[in-house]
Amino acid sequence: MTNAIRWLPVLVMIAAASSLAADPQPRPTKDKDAIKGTWRYGSVLDQGIERPMPPETRVVITSDMIQIVYPKDDPMGWKYTIDPSKDPKEMDWIVELDPGHPIRQPAIYKLKGDTLTIASAAAGKPRPTNFESKKGDFGGVWILKRAVEFKTPP
Repeated sequence: MTNAIRWLPVLVMIAAASSLAADPQPRPTKDKDAIKGTWRYGSVLDQGIERPMPPETRVVITSDMIQIVYPKDDPMGWKYTIDPSKDPKEMDWIVELDPGHPIRQPAIYKLKGDTLTIASAAAGKPRPTNFESKKGDFGGVWILKRAVEFKTPP
């Protein structure tokens, strides 16, 4: 028996043991990192009707916040969570208009390249199951495109 064959069972056990060692810190999901950034509205559908958004309006997503930045008004933001393991992928918005009384708004999302599509429902309504918007829905669909922000050199 060669040395390589003799050590094979030991190497397999070492590899198995090292794969079982769990990292106590949860690793960020690929989607959680990929959706971070600045987005512009491609379109917004509300009850089946496309609603115009000022072209300068941006959606800024950080690791735990979504913020709509308007050209002339104060920004509006809220916390969010995602679950990319679901089909469709789930997102929840946690809106707190009244401090200490958060409202959870269910949504779904899909991320394809530089396009992020979010379909949301109103608080208390069931989570959307598709990326459609029709009359009578209390939510909407955002189609966001990654914004390329140019900074002037110093």
